[in-house]
Amino acid sequence: FGFCKFNLSHNGGTVDNPVDFPDENAFAKNTYSKELYDVHEVIDWISSHFLTPYELILIGHSRGGGIAALVNHEMIIKKIFLAPVSSFDKRFPIDDELDEWKIKGYRTILNSRTKQQLKQNIAFWEDFNIHATELSIENSCVKNFTPALVIHGNNDESVAIEEGKNIADWLGCKLIEIAGANHTFGATQPWKQNELPENLKVVCDYILEFIA
Repeated sequence: FGFCKFNLSHNGGTVDNPVDFPDENAFAKNTYSKELYDVHEVIDWISSHFLTPYELILIGHSRGGGIAALVNHEMIIKKIFLAPVSSFDKRFPIDDELDEWKIKGYRTILNSRTKQQLKQNIAFWEDFNIHATELSIENSCVKNFTPALVIHGNNDESVAIEEGKNIADWLGCKLIEIAGANHTFGATQPWKQNELPENLKVVCDYILEFIA
């Protein structure tokens, strides 16, 4: 299996530093629509660089799982969701917090790993409201006709396992529950060990069985 891992254009990473968030200006301008556009661009780029027939399997983790649910491309034959979010709209603030975001034009988000206070423009919320139907994960899953695999840890501290269950229910597939696993299945950044975390090994075995 060939493997293509890519960053999204406005996630805050750069070519020289794709892991952290040095481009805070790009991060501030990000939207879900941009992320969805980027994924389709990557698929089209792959299509233009391979002359022989091939098939694509799309893998998304966490928020990336939500974006993967929205992708509709004829080259995708299977989808894999790892600790996926099942809704974007409920992640936005409400009431006074939302009003303050609108007034200021941006809000700040703490990155727990880098400790950066990253700005996020109100355009992030505005874009979602304009394209709420196209960005509905539930709507996209219900219309999905490709085989899917959903894996979630039952000790996920960031995205509740109920969200993974939602995705599996909408897709009509089984949820693989990893006992004791957190949001990253035991992995951390940076990872300095020579072996994968045990829970992530289990995840990889399920993925290999599914795609093979």
